[in-house]
Amino acid sequence: MASSSSPATPLLYLGRRIPFGFLFEIRRRFLERLTPETTDYADLPNYGAASFNGELKSLMVEYGTTSGGKDDAINNVQREIDDVRGIMTRNIEGLLERGERIDLLVDKTDRLGGSAREFRVRSRGLKRKMWWKNVKLMALLALVIILILSVIVIAVRG
Repeated sequence: MASSSSPATPLLYLGRRIPFGFLFEIRRRFLERLTPETTDYADLPNYGAASFNGELKSLMVEYGTTSGGKDDAINNVQREIDDVRGIMTRNIEGLLERGERIDLLVDKTDRLGGSAREFRVRSRGLKRKMWWKNVKLMALLALVIILILSVIVIAVRG
């Protein structure tokens, strides 16, 4: 037999709550309808109190359907706990997915940073190369201008 500290004890208690509630409600309604002060139970026929059959049937339907279980506070709390557990599970899964996406973004950012550094190095090299081309072109242009001026000066003098 499970001790009172055993985890199975609350489950056994939950399994017995509704049936015992059903039995207590039958007893209460039976004694309301057929009070011991006004009813001689020995005089009732062998098949019992037929007038109570309708009441018994309605109680069986009430406690035998899920709506009877929905009115039970412990079942409501258990259902809410299950709902919260499901929500928490979905939230944790979402966080894990976001974490994976964040890791992916961090990787992409690192790669982009590396590409930016590489681009900066290549652009500096290209800038220097273009500067030297420009210097060479200006020197060539200056040489051509000096040559043209020399030809003009020699032609005018001579």
